Amino acid sequence: MSSTQSLHSLAFRVMRLCRPTFHVETPLRFDPCDLVVGEDLFDSPSADTRLLRVNSASFDSSPADLTYRNRFLLRDDSDAMGVPGLLVLPQSFGAIYLGETFCSYISINNSSNFEVRDIIIKSEIQTERQRILLLDTTKAPVESIRAGGRYDFIVEHDVKELGAHTLVCTALYYDGDAERKYLPQYFKFMVSNPLSVRTKVRVVKWNLSLLQDGVQPYLKLMFIIPKRVVLLERYLSHPFLLDQEEITWRTNLGEPGRLQTQQIIGNATMRKEIDLRAVQVPPVIMLEKPFTVHLSLTNLIGKKLGPFEVSILSLNDSKEEKDVMISGLQMMNLPEVEAFESLEFQLNLISARHGVQKISGITVFDTIEKKTLEPLADVEIFVDSDL
Repeated sequence: MSSTQSLHSLAFRVMRLCRPTFHVETPLRFDPCDLVVGEDLFDSPSADTRLLRVNSASFDSSPADLTYRNRFLLRDDSDAMGVPGLLVLPQSFGAIYLGETFCSYISINNSSNFEVRDIIIKSEIQTERQRILLLDTTKAPVESIRAGGRYDFIVEHDVKELGAHTLVCTALYYDGDAERKYLPQYFKFMVSNPLSVRTKVRVVKWNLSLLQDGVQPYLKLMFIIPKRVVLLERYLSHPFLLDQEEITWRTNLGEPGRLQTQQIIGNATMRKEIDLRAVQVPPVIMLEKPFTVHLSLTNLIGKKLGPFEVSILSLNDSKEEKDVMISGLQMMNLPEVEAFESLEFQLNLISARHGVQKISGITVFDTIEKKTLEPLADVEIFVDSDL
């Protein structure tokens, strides 16, 4: 972790501060009875349970026995896990994960035979994106560090970026010859990702309305985000922000970690204002004979729509007649439809060709907004002939 500089009286030493880990013993422990009678003896219902107590007692050692001859014996069922209750202090810098707090004990040592004075110490974390200052004694320099002495301090940093990090420690000081010297040292470490967070958003409710000026659409959305319902209101001309997710955890010895996802941003899209569908079509349709189709028009937004004009438009601009046409008046007038309400009506149609045909091109024109709304989805029919 260190890069020792020559010709300097001072040198930095860095130790990461983190909680100890459980000590796990690798040798396999066993029950002494297994050496005498076998481990399956007491699986039999006829086995005398007193035998177990006798055999176990014969292997118990005195509390005053300080030898290691019984160190592999099971004295409790939990001993089989190999965790004796001892803790081990960190022996290396260890792994560092995104969301944790990097805490380091830094010692600057004077290895020379003379005192150094007016020491300005700086410590900072450098990543690919930024430099974060952790300590700066410029305004209050360390007065002196005697020969063989040291100055210690602790720095902390909430790790919010992945990848390579460098802990930069610098010292500007006067050595024994009153020469001003500058000491930089660099300690590198990697930050890994402890979790992979993927967010799926499902829309469960939304409502589209207009402002009083009738110009800019306004969107009200309710989203389900993992374990949370978020209500959003925003103008449609801007990308919308849903939410951020925060995840917290603790390691096996209680060391905390915290992650916050990026803001979930998406572009609002306009949904159709009406839903036009065929709810009933005659099962038998004869060639060149009128038939009636029952249709339903549903207002999908939070305001009144209409009146409407319903007609069949050709998909192209040609004068050719369609195979399925309106029988009678070529345009039907419909009244206004209240918000989220439906209106059912009938169209009289006639087919000019037999076989499998499509009812297509039925469109709805809003006479107030002066615009054509969503057309009816194509409906396949079979036209029979009298021949």
